Amino acid sequence: MFGGPAERDEEKLAWLRDRNQPDEPFILLYGELDTVAGAAGERSPFRERAVLAAVMPALERSAVPYWTQGTNSGLYVLLRGSGIDPARLQEEAFELAKQMVELGGAASELSLSVGIGRAEPSLLRLPDALRQIAECMEYRMLIGKRSVIAYDAIRSIRSEKDRQLLLSTNRLEELLRVGDRDGIADALREAYRTMLTVGAGKPDIQHFCIDLVEKAEYVMEEFGLSIDPKDKLRIREKVLSSVILTDMMRDIEQLLQGSATRIGTLVEQAPKRLVAETKAIVGQAYEDELTLRMVAERLSVNYSYLSRVIKKETGKNFSDLLWLTRIEAAKARLLSEDLKAYEVAYAVGFKNYAHFSLLFKKVVGMSPSAYKLHASEQRDGGK
Repeated sequence: MFGGPAERDEEKLAWLRDRNQPDEPFILLYGELDTVAGAAGERSPFRERAVLAAVMPALERSAVPYWTQGTNSGLYVLLRGSGIDPARLQEEAFELAKQMVELGGAASELSLSVGIGRAEPSLLRLPDALRQIAECMEYRMLIGKRSVIAYDAIRSIRSEKDRQLLLSTNRLEELLRVGDRDGIADALREAYRTMLTVGAGKPDIQHFCIDLVEKAEYVMEEFGLSIDPKDKLRIREKVLSSVILTDMMRDIEQLLQGSATRIGTLVEQAPKRLVAETKAIVGQAYEDELTLRMVAERLSVNYSYLSRVIKKETGKNFSDLLWLTRIEAAKARLLSEDLKAYEVAYAVGFKNYAHFSLLFKKVVGMSPSAYKLHASEQRDGGK
């Protein structure tokens, strides 16, 4: 009843009143067998009695009143905290948990681990306590058998766990964008080791993997690469249904490496394509105010990356490409239009005639006026 929805709080309180039981602070513990023979869902009165018998000496020595409830593989112990200092209640819970583990180990064929929830102010918070216990038991596979797992301790490492998961996700996204298959394999293995080190449980790792799936799909779409909707569904089903964590990570590695292969092919072709597209934009808009950042925005790439690509592929800076294009246009206009040199300079996009004249002479070997005169003389001489 107490595990039910919040809207039944009044019924829960009435249930307590009918039994002359106060609503009170509590801490929930759960001792579970580390190895359970038989079907996972099979309820075994023998196992319940065995666990209860093993830990009963510890319960009898406890100065704190308690309730117990058996399950198919363990025993819940609810320590009731009416009139008890919360700090003392917490100490009693830890001491009882340690004794339960020790007594379970002393009993033949019993290996117990115990989860400890947070101190809660009201029995109405029992659903929260049950969720805390479930999370504690998820951590048991990382800590090992005969462990005491406190929910407060789990919370203390959660911020570091979240930070590490975010760092790993961002790193893998960076490697995916450059098509680095080998880097992805190494980074994914390192991420898995880190997650285990900081205490990530199966739900955390599943969430991490689903996040990577979504990142991969997003990056693929950015590169204009299509993904079969059936493949999208299939990888999610694999992640959510995986029982063995290493299998889950292997599936994600295959997905990311496959995506990296396709992206890598485009990345190899990208520099030449970007330079060609940059030159095309400059050729169309050289007369206007044009900057590298404006071109990068039109091409949807980082302007620093575009700058490096242009330099590597052409040996020139973006400004050099722009000025050379303007100079070539100026040469054509000086020969074909009845314009003065300074008028041509402004027409092709220069804001300063002196700068134009200096660059023109550097590129062509003579001033704009001399170039126009020289070309005119050649035409006249050829008549």
